[in-house]
Amino acid sequence: MLKTNSATGKISIPQLDGFEVLNINDIVFCKADDNYTEIHLANSKKLVSKTVKYFQEASKGYSFARIHKSHLLNVNAITKYKKGKGGSVIVSNGKEILVSDSQKSNLLSYFK
Repeated sequence: MLKTNSATGKISIPQLDGFEVLNINDIVFCKADDNYTEIHLANSKKLVSKTVKYFQEASKGYSFARIHKSHLLNVNAITKYKKGKGGSVIVSNGKEILVSDSQKSNLLSYFK
């Protein structure tokens, strides 16, 4: 079971032999993969058998925005926003992620 503790900003992700503890601010973005989620960190990624919605709930109170049905993004990891219908963002690990048209205003509200 994933748990967050707002005092320490840690998140635990289940593994076969126990669990791994991550600093929630080290997460660059989460990408949906059916009932799994790829957690992308600065230099690595982890596959977890939980949905993106699960991580969206767990990251409440932190600077995370759902920018697409398949992406949950740490807003602090954005290095550039590119205009477009929904646009796209470049994040700190160099990846470019599309922003859905319906989530664009939600994302841009962080930068007003």
